[in-house]
Amino acid sequence: MYWFMLLALVTVVASVALYVLGTGAALPDVEPDRLRYPLPPHRPVNRTDIDTLRLPTAVRGYRMADVDDVLDRVGAELALRDQRIAELESHLAGVTTAPPSATTATTVPLGATPTLPDMPPPFAPPAEAPQAPEEQSGPAAERPAESPGANDEGGAPQDQDQDQEQGPAQEQDQEQEQDQEQDHREGQQR
Repeated sequence: MYWFMLLALVTVVASVALYVLGTGAALPDVEPDRLRYPLPPHRPVNRTDIDTLRLPTAVRGYRMADVDDVLDRVGAELALRDQRIAELESHLAGVTTAPPSATTATTVPLGATPTLPDMPPPFAPPAEAPQAPEEQSGPAAERPAESPGANDEGGAPQDQDQDQEQGPAQEQDQEQEQDQEQDHREGQQR
C-alpha cells in the first residue's frame, strides 16, 4: 500500500505540473512595465498630464530611466517658461520706464489751452530778446499781476510775452485782476 500511495502522489504532481506549464512550450515573455500615459510630445506639459502620470515600478521601486526622462522633460519645459517670463518682464520693464515721446497725448484741463513749454513765442519783438516766462503753479500763480509800467526795466510791461502764450480764459482772469487792482489803488488815492 505504501508504493501505491507514492505512485498516486507522483502522478498528481506530474499532472499539475504539466497543466501549469502548458504543452511544453516556452513561457511567454513578461511584458515590460512602462508608462501607461506618456507625456505628450507635441505640446507643453500641463497640470493634468502630471496628475495622470503613473510611473512604472521595478523590483526596487520606480524604474529610474523613466523617472529620469520625466524629470528631464519637466525641467526643460520649466526652464523654457522661466526664460520666457524673464523676457516678458524685461520687455514690460522697458515699456514702463521709457520716457514719454513727443507723440504721446497729454491731458489738458477743461477750458484751458494747451501750451508748448519748449517753443518760443509765436512772434517776438525784434529789438529785444524774448524772455522765457516762468511757469508758476500753486498759490504763487494766484497772486495778482503787477500793473504795466511798475517793473524795474524802464516801464516795459512784463505781461506782454505771457499774454501771447495764454489762452482766452487766462487773459480774462488777468484783466479782471488788473481791473480790481486799479480800482483798489484809485480807492486808496482818494
